Amino acid sequence: MRLIHLDEVDSTQNYIKLHPEFGDGTAVLASSQTAGRGRLGRSFASPKNLGMYLSVVLPPNTQNITPIAAVAGRRALARVGVDCGIKWVNDLVVERGGAFRKLCGILAELSGGRLILGVGIDIGQRESDFPPELRSICTSVALEGGRTVTPREMAEIFLDELGRALALDEDALYDEYSARCVTIGRAVEVKRVPSDPGRTAVAVALTRDFAVEVAYPDGEREVVFSGEASLRLG
Repeated sequence: MRLIHLDEVDSTQNYIKLHPEFGDGTAVLASSQTAGRGRLGRSFASPKNLGMYLSVVLPPNTQNITPIAAVAGRRALARVGVDCGIKWVNDLVVERGGAFRKLCGILAELSGGRLILGVGIDIGQRESDFPPELRSICTSVALEGGRTVTPREMAEIFLDELGRALALDEDALYDEYSARCVTIGRAVEVKRVPSDPGRTAVAVALTRDFAVEVAYPDGEREVVFSGEASLRLG
């Protein structure tokens, strides 16, 4: 893959959208982002030189890209000494002190006939580097005792693992994702939109197409797809 390393952009996703000449396999890494974005329009804090802020152009017909990226990200983090789990559908998390802390976020978008995969990994942050409202829910490679790594080195490791994960067959991908998914078996809150008060349920199974089956206290069961709702671990 071709890696372009920039100093600062509003977001690597937007930068690629502004460059239709970037073809499949082009990756953009930024040292900082002024308007980093996550899923559902949430902001993604991107302090300079403290994280991997990366977007990659992939063929638009790539299937299961979010699970693929999650598996690749988990493998990449293992290579720098951090063992993490997958929180359905698009976060990598570490359990510490009885709570899950987010280490990596994944965003996939179709734009201009291209699939743009965005991945952000917190690398060098100390607790004081996070905004106060994120200090109890986020972590970094450094805080989890991983080895010292630069954002570019992290990007190169991730891209290597992404290539390997893209080559997995569907059964191998499902088996690895499901084995590392921390959501299944736990209490969750099902929310259709961010303002939704949500419904409490238990995530009982991961379907073969990477949706989650949930069971509500009244006995009702429902299959939740990533584009329809989000799950908050209880």
